[in-house]
Amino acid sequence: MSQQKSNGNGVVHKTFWSISNLLSLSRLLLTIPTCILVWNGSREIAVVLFVVAAITDYLDGWLARRLNQISDVGKVLDPLADKVYVAGVVVTMLMQNIIPLWLVIPVVARDLLILIGGIYLQRTKGVILPSNWTGKWAIGFLSLTLLIIYLGGNGVLVHPLVVLTLVMLGLSLFLYARRMIETIGS
Repeated sequence: MSQQKSNGNGVVHKTFWSISNLLSLSRLLLTIPTCILVWNGSREIAVVLFVVAAITDYLDGWLARRLNQISDVGKVLDPLADKVYVAGVVVTMLMQNIIPLWLVIPVVARDLLILIGGIYLQRTKGVILPSNWTGKWAIGFLSLTLLIIYLGGNGVLVHPLVVLTLVMLGLSLFLYARRMIETIGS
């Protein structure tokens, strides 16, 4: 396996075929069957895929750090897999009248803004900002919230989770924008 210089987060590898990248790719590929299952109302199998996707989201970054397999491909593939999976699921849930439009808009808007900012930063500065803890927590809360809504959770549990999810999504966008502005200024 060929290596690039260290980026301060461990050794950065050029290879695509690492276990962590394969986990991110598997999450990306789970988008279509998950959306089909949600659309068809196959709750049990859809829930299993939700859980599998959440596990791959946790494991891909952990394994990349643990096995020194951090790569620029992984820095792009992991958040891209998150964004595609989440967008697919929330749009499908919206189309099935499971969640309201007012919840979908901030989720998709945040992801689009981060994606556009990331492309801009890579093209102008040649820098790929890795995911940070607030983004991971935001996606974690969003996943939990969507799962509980999908399973028919009541308002006593759902309302605080929705508020917490929206706060975490906003915080993660703010912190990403701050890191981006700092990177552009340097």
